[in-house]
Amino acid sequence: GDAPAFGGGVEAWATDRLRFGATLMSESAGADDQVIGGADIRFQLSDQSYAELEFARSDGPGIARSTSTDGGLSITTTGGALAAADAFRFDSRFALEDLGFGRQGFIGLYAERKEAGFSTLTEDITDDQTLIGIEGEVAATDRLTFRGYAESFDKDNGEEKRSAELNAFYDLNENWTVGVGIEVLDQVVPGDASRTGERADAALRLDYRGFADLDVYAF
Repeated sequence: GDAPAFGGGVEAWATDRLRFGATLMSESAGADDQVIGGADIRFQLSDQSYAELEFARSDGPGIARSTSTDGGLSITTTGGALAAADAFRFDSRFALEDLGFGRQGFIGLYAERKEAGFSTLTEDITDDQTLIGIEGEVAATDRLTFRGYAESFDKDNGEEKRSAELNAFYDLNENWTVGVGIEVLDQVVPGDASRTGERADAALRLDYRGFADLDVYAF
């Protein structure tokens, strides 16, 4: 029969800006139980600005799952036989106006660290991995807006990825906006030469907003 499982979460606001939360899930997995627990804290500066830190730990044999990509002709089983491991996540987004800048826009910082063996209902981590990124947007003038991000990802198996993108959007008038952007990527995928290397892409985009609830754009 199906393995019994239970879980739940609780959160409470200590002040108008500070929230604490906790979650716990347990599922019977044969001789041992798979237990996933977590705790988080969130600082809410305003409706548009926040910072959040989360810690999670999984302990047990992992959660095995079966998938098929050909309609059931072949079945692949993944997961299981994992150990206790931790994961950390930081996420933030601050409106520039809340930081004292007299312009519309935002800046965000985020990071993740997952240890080998960390297992949830949706993923099984086989190698330690780290993700760090920054994103933002700023209205330089009433018509000109810049938007971009930069991100770094590393795994202990040698996989690496560095990516960044910068876009500029200029409102020609109330209906027409022209945008230009460039994206760069540098990555290493062990065992896959076709996905390893550097590349850069540029794009030009024209948007038209002349009808209610309808946007038209072309590259």
